[in-house]
Amino acid sequence: MKTMILSIIILICLPAMAFSGQWEGSIQGLTCAMHGKVCPSGMEDPYIAIEDNYVFYTGKDTWYLLPNVSKRVLVRHLNDPVRVIGTKNAKHPAIDVEEIQIKKNGEWQTAWSKQLQKEADQMINTWGM
Repeated sequence: MKTMILSIIILICLPAMAFSGQWEGSIQGLTCAMHGKVCPSGMEDPYIAIEDNYVFYTGKDTWYLLPNVSKRVLVRHLNDPVRVIGTKNAKHPAIDVEEIQIKKNGEWQTAWSKQLQKEADQMINTWGM
């Protein structure tokens, strides 16, 4: 009986749970992603000038908001091969990012992480601003 009750509780809670993992894709403008397209390569500057929101695009009709990463970080990597490590929100198309990696010369390199952001914030705060 206890096993059945525990199984029921797990099944009820499972859809609300967040899932940690890593995913590969690219950073795209929300407008492009909503239309299932990749932003125009070679036209990044004019596109950046008109796009306000950027997302992690993993394929046709599959994209995620990265709410804890600054738009300034995301726009630097528009159209780059990207790996996002974090926790996917079970209710919304969003990922709480722990780390963003960019593929350069065939290897994944850390471009942003919560730890790097924390260190940068602490450094700036010591400047007395």
